[in-house]
Amino acid sequence: MTMMTVLGPPRYQERCPAREEAVPRARHEVAQALSSWGLDSIVQAAESVVSELMNNAVAHTDTAAVGVSVTRITATRVRLVVTDSSPVRPHAQAPDDDDEHGRGLLIVDAFAACWGADRVLGGKRMWAELEVPCG
Repeated sequence: MTMMTVLGPPRYQERCPAREEAVPRARHEVAQALSSWGLDSIVQAAESVVSELMNNAVAHTDTAAVGVSVTRITATRVRLVVTDSSPVRPHAQAPDDDDEHGRGLLIVDAFAACWGADRVLGGKRMWAELEVPCG
């Protein structure tokens, strides 16, 4: 019998072409990972955050591929990450009431305990951390 050794925190990651269909796929995969870890209480928030970050990467960059990951970094916190090859960091806007776009990072801010963007070799990493409610 072979014993599996787990190194590091539970993590799911995927890379896919930067197309519109990547957004629901990432949302589904993140939800599946969280559910498998018993974190159903944050699935809806995580889906909203991943959707917004993925939509930004797909719609507002000329990147060929996007990456998505979810990591349980502590017992009470999960980190969502979306990577792309654009060095341009998005910024939160204050859209007018009748604007149809421009609220993505406001949505991320509403759900996340903290979020940000880091430049990495070959592009950027957008991340957001969600709190896992106690009990």
